[in-house]
Amino acid sequence: MKNNIIPFYMTALSIIVSCSSDPCKDGYTEVKENGQSLCLPDYVVGIEQEPAIGNKFYHRTYGIVVYEDGKWFDQFGVELTGLKTLSE
Repeated sequence: MKNNIIPFYMTALSIIVSCSSDPCKDGYTEVKENGQSLCLPDYVVGIEQEPAIGNKFYHRTYGIVVYEDGKWFDQFGVELTGLKTLSE
């Protein structure tokens, strides 16, 4: 009986370790928008210059932010003048 306990604990531990509570990879944050879960890239100065990843990002203070026409906006469309771009 004792010989069966070790494989049981090893299997249980591997299942627990493999189940991550964060489905997003490093540099991304899970956010809820319109009832859906999304992994958005984290905001860092200069990220607006990478159009391949889109124009929506996650900001620790403002939540979802959008980069359009050289300006930053929050999820409600209010311009965020406190966020810097590479051109500043």
